[in-house]
Amino acid sequence: MDKPHWTDLIDVVRIATYLENDSAGTSLERVASAASFGSWAGDRASIFGWGAIEELWLAGLLRADLVTSDGPCSLPGFVPLRGRERNAYADHRDIAFNVNHWWGTHDEARAALGSLTPQFHPFRLFVLFELQRASEIGIAKRQLLSDIGGFEQLYPDAIARLKERFASDAFRERVREWNNLAALCVFLEGYSRWVMFEEPGFASVDEGDFTEWFRSYWREVESLLRGIGRDVVERLHQHLAEASRKVDANDDIQILLRLAAGRDRQVERDVRGHTGGAFTLRSMAECLRRAAERAFGVQLPEEDQAGRGYSGPQFKVDLYGTDRLIDASAGVHADWIKQRFYDPRTSVRLYVEGHTEAAAFAQVLGALADGHGVSVVNLRGQVREKNRIALEDTLCANSDEHVFSYFVIDGDRSENVSVIRRAARDDVFCGQFRISRPDFEFDNFTTDELADVAIELAADDLKRAGVDLDLTQAKLRAVLAGVTNAAEMETALHAELILAGARFKKGEAWGRALGRYTLQHPRRSDGEYRAFLAFARRATFGARAPFLRERKRVRVDPESGELIERTPESSAAED
Repeated sequence: MDKPHWTDLIDVVRIATYLENDSAGTSLERVASAASFGSWAGDRASIFGWGAIEELWLAGLLRADLVTSDGPCSLPGFVPLRGRERNAYADHRDIAFNVNHWWGTHDEARAALGSLTPQFHPFRLFVLFELQRASEIGIAKRQLLSDIGGFEQLYPDAIARLKERFASDAFRERVREWNNLAALCVFLEGYSRWVMFEEPGFASVDEGDFTEWFRSYWREVESLLRGIGRDVVERLHQHLAEASRKVDANDDIQILLRLAAGRDRQVERDVRGHTGGAFTLRSMAECLRRAAERAFGVQLPEEDQAGRGYSGPQFKVDLYGTDRLIDASAGVHADWIKQRFYDPRTSVRLYVEGHTEAAAFAQVLGALADGHGVSVVNLRGQVREKNRIALEDTLCANSDEHVFSYFVIDGDRSENVSVIRRAARDDVFCGQFRISRPDFEFDNFTTDELADVAIELAADDLKRAGVDLDLTQAKLRAVLAGVTNAAEMETALHAELILAGARFKKGEAWGRALGRYTLQHPRRSDGEYRAFLAFARRATFGARAPFLRERKRVRVDPESGELIERTPESSAAED
């Protein structure tokens, strides 16, 4: 015996029974009248607004999810729901429309069906969009402007092809499939909404204890999906994903709305226009995918991938560090938002030692694009062996928050260097470190440049003292000529400037002055690019890089402080 067509397996009576039980549900959360549904659909880019829904239903092009009446109904195609206190029916009619006019038989139908009240689930929007595309005339609208006469010749042929399409058995079968696919997703919503949002798919359950009811309901879902078959289910899921993309092709916006809906269900109810219409179709696709994944024990492509051809299992891993996005952790979501949009939160913590370094980096980062995502932390000598455990706890917390950790430490403090290298060796952070040799100033500036910055910083005091700036600058360059580290530099500058009527002390003002000088002169006078400016630019990469992807792909070399590709062994350990 041939396997039945999947549409023959859809039990519209059972679905209507579940919806009728849910009569306590809010409007448009489950089902709504033709007028309410039409108004809602019109707000979501459907050409069939509130006035057309009843006409489509009378013609049989759009099936209702639940039908009620004031009295008993014995019309063919309406199956009574047994054991109900009110007259409720499932809509199981065949298409009855006139090919010359979709609702050409509406007067006769209205006379017969006038006592019935159809109710529609939001997922019927899918049928409206399919009918909308099916009724389009294949003539470019620009033809009206470029050649009206040519348009007049093409139009009758297009209408003839349209009528031929409507009259075909293939079209009637597609309408039947569209309606049954909507009904299938309505049925699966009871399971998938629970998985997606931890809320029952049906607002009220009168079969007793919810847990027992849910188990029984899932057995029905699983049996139905297995009867339909995995291949058909995957094809239907792909079709829904493609249909959503035809309404609105902005995948990133759709994903963002889906993530937002996971936190606030009102988002799903409020979004309108083409975006809102596509979002409803994506919700249908996700309902189908969630249930199918459990029924078949497989992992299907998420809605942004479905229908786009083969992209390989590593597609999302390479982009985001995980093969799932919609049902990933909040950290992965934050990474994705940071990469695709804008995230004002801290993405990188840049640790430095001292007020000078902190002020210099803050000055530079404030002028760099994406510098807003980098937070400068002044350790002020806290990186010592006795504080190693506290530092590692901090770095682990950064990783848990998907925050990169960058370090700039002075090479003349060997204890601090050993602590950071040990942290890199133990793989407790993701980022980079740089050892300034021998210290920050002399790693980034020549002695002449340091003298020039000192003169600029003390210029106001020197002018009030009536000192010749050029002569003083020459003296400073001379006294710094043999200096090799920042401590000696501070002593020499203080001694020389105090005699000239000014003061010098390392700190925030000195750091800001070094930062301003760096932005004006990115390269040292000897032609080398300033190391701390290059490091600041590296840190800003983390402001837009997905943390989880980088964490799995690279690690910190404990010797150089640079990022290196992970070996298979280290990747396995990380997992």
